[in-house]
Amino acid sequence: MKKISLLVSTVDLNFKQNKSFAEHIDFSLCEVIVVQQRINVDEVLDLDFEAKVISVKEKGLAKSRNRAWAAATCPIALICDDDIQFVKGFEHRILSAYAQYPDAALISYQINDEQGRPYKDYHLENGPHTFRSVLRVNSVEMSVRLNKFSRRSPFDEQFGLGATCPTGEDTIFAMDTFKSGLPCYYMAEPLVIHPLESSGKTFDQSYPYYRGQVYARAFAWMGLPFGLYFALKKYPLYKEKMGLFHFVSSFIRGFFKDPA
Repeated sequence: MKKISLLVSTVDLNFKQNKSFAEHIDFSLCEVIVVQQRINVDEVLDLDFEAKVISVKEKGLAKSRNRAWAAATCPIALICDDDIQFVKGFEHRILSAYAQYPDAALISYQINDEQGRPYKDYHLENGPHTFRSVLRVNSVEMSVRLNKFSRRSPFDEQFGLGATCPTGEDTIFAMDTFKSGLPCYYMAEPLVIHPLESSGKTFDQSYPYYRGQVYARAFAWMGLPFGLYFALKKYPLYKEKMGLFHFVSSFIRGFFKDPA
């Protein structure tokens, strides 16, 4: 019986470029659900491994995540991008984690880069997420137990690539889950391999504006002091591109601008 739904979001025929996606998947345990958003092509994605492809003429990463979520038939789902590979035996790591934390709604894991190094600085021990730690969870680090969620479209479609605010859907989803009181945990082991260059944080001129919109949605009024703390903490990373005043003023403009 299949136990894990792998929920993949892709655009056009981009998924064809990932020749290693299915290499370590045990298809007796996993189903693969691919949402293909056809933006620049009309061709429906044809894959050389077992997968359910949902092909639609629309854009928006959060919409894609929600469509895949609604189509899942297994009790546990793993959020996936179209450029990842899996660590061998990842399925058993997932099932073991949910056996260890039977109340879990969300369990996050680590990512390795293509050289086998941790994608970022991770905690060294397993355990429950805190308000602070859940903020650092990326979408492809997340697995979920689907029956813990009442909504079939849990990702806010105003956020993420292709939306008015092109970022933050993963932060908002993780924070919504945590704030709702659903148990969230972290496991100090990798599940996937992800190219480092494809998800690097870019502090361009629009970044603080969109970060303001994300913080307003995720934290309401508490997002203002959180944003100031974030601006001060990350200053060494963006100071060559913009000043602190520019970052903070742009953040505030975004904070008070509804992305709808």
